[in-house]
Amino acid sequence: MNRNVLLIDDDPIANMINKELFKIKGHSVVTYTNPKEALVYLKSIIPTSEFIPEIILLDINMPEMDGWEFLDDYRNTSFALNSNCRLFMLTSSIDPEDKYKSTLYPVVKGFISKPLTVEWIEKL
Repeated sequence: MNRNVLLIDDDPIANMINKELFKIKGHSVVTYTNPKEALVYLKSIIPTSEFIPEIILLDINMPEMDGWEFLDDYRNTSFALNSNCRLFMLTSSIDPEDKYKSTLYPVVKGFISKPLTVEWIEKL
């Protein structure tokens, strides 16, 4: 089943590689390197929007707005409250505290350590 995937990571090379991995499996992908811009996009989605994400992969450590700040804003958007979109943290962090903190956000469905693999994509 093909899915719409939104990647939010400040590293454009990571986005490019991950986008290609998803495309190998036939998924449509939109990427953002700025989480604030991704939030603006998600807040603008209406039922007739061309691209409605079913999966979001979110990095934690980003300069302008980190993943936690993104989640604080995202979880109260109408998109988060009214969609079946699944959000996963995709991070290079190996800090157990980050993994634990992600469980405090009901919108987060899982914690994936980089690098993303085809096997993880198949699980999603």
